[in-house]
Amino acid sequence: MYWPDDPYFGLSIVKEGRLRVVFDQERGYLYFVDNSELKGIDEFLDELASIGLLQMAVEDNNVLVNEKLPIYETLTCPECGSPFVSHETLAQHDRCGTVLPVALFEREGHLFCPACNAEIKQEELIDLGTWYICHSCGSRFQFPMVRFNRGEDKAELGTEKVVYKKSYALTPRGISALAAPPSQLREALKKGLYQRESIFFVGSFYGSISHAEEVEVFFEYAHKPHQVLVLKANSKITELDLKSAIDTTKSNLYDTEAIVITPTADKNALQFLKNSKLSYEVCDKEEKLPDVILGIVKARRTTVPLRARALSL
Repeated sequence: MYWPDDPYFGLSIVKEGRLRVVFDQERGYLYFVDNSELKGIDEFLDELASIGLLQMAVEDNNVLVNEKLPIYETLTCPECGSPFVSHETLAQHDRCGTVLPVALFEREGHLFCPACNAEIKQEELIDLGTWYICHSCGSRFQFPMVRFNRGEDKAELGTEKVVYKKSYALTPRGISALAAPPSQLREALKKGLYQRESIFFVGSFYGSISHAEEVEVFFEYAHKPHQVLVLKANSKITELDLKSAIDTTKSNLYDTEAIVITPTADKNALQFLKNSKLSYEVCDKEEKLPDVILGIVKARRTTVPLRARALSL
């Protein structure tokens, strides 16, 4: 996984046309920036696309068996013809009906429904078996359309690893984010936190959530990025602000560790935050925010569960 020091780097390389994709017969599609291969940069750009800053398109795929040697040249969706297909084991949460790959229902050894935003029991999860999924039109099917690279080679469908050739373009939101000047809160937190306790980024993908200014802090724990989201506003933060903020933190690539919020948030917002089961801190002095965030990071690194509490700072 590639996590840059500054996510604006991802927007910049797309804007400047510095991303190049090369196919290697043993490794699949390799992504280069200038003349250097950056492993996982496509996953990071996918994340920027998932939050509306980039538009991602799958131009082609190839299939590796035993991690090398392409057997099928292309798998495509029988409904729309897209090459953006994958083979997944699916499950359904019987309470809300959400159908997702099994791995997306797992979080730190527990079952968790991203749609309900709550822990679930094993008996609430229905195994739907393995299917091919088209990520372009949403169709699910047992057999894709197959174009063989070499007619003499055969392999059983479902054992392959699909690799994608992807391209990216800036969206209007991405253009605005790239041009936006850094906020005072972002700069103050960066100065107080950067490169401390494995904190490797202080900034923002979005700029703001509704009228609330937002800054994200990323730190590394157990070889995975974890996020602390800071919300600050001149007026009361509403329940809608919090819902929007929590929706934007949902990701397969990182875990949201906690939200730091001002005590001026309205009662409905605070109640919604309590019901979300996300850890949170309430801080009433901006100059104390770096200490609050460092406390969250240290608590995670020592594996002590962080309990929601209001700080008297």
